[in-house]
Amino acid sequence: MIDSLSNKYNAFDIIRILGITYDNAIEESLELGDEARIDTMVYRENGELEIEIKNRCRNTDLTIQDMKKSGFTTKKNHDGLGLANIEELSQPYNDIFINYQIKDGWFTFLMVMSI
Repeated sequence: MIDSLSNKYNAFDIIRILGITYDNAIEESLELGDEARIDTMVYRENGELEIEIKNRCRNTDLTIQDMKKSGFTTKKNHDGLGLANIEELSQPYNDIFINYQIKDGWFTFLMVMSI
């Protein structure tokens, strides 16, 4: 059970980070149709909260570095601020670890933070 976050975090920042991640996963899933899948894992232990969001993805030739750049997008008429916004929102928190991975047709977002 996760009933609260540490006061050192702005809850809005955490909600925005997770919202962007789910929005990206949903948008990619709409492109995949029947192949779409989104998995979530939330784990709390020893004062840490770990959240992993995985979704099936089409293009595994993309690099995480490219995806983190402001303006990057795979969609037409889109600003491409998703991962760049996550990076900006998480920057003030020196104890939030965020990692992205693309492997075997899956995009994985992992966030670990103290609670």
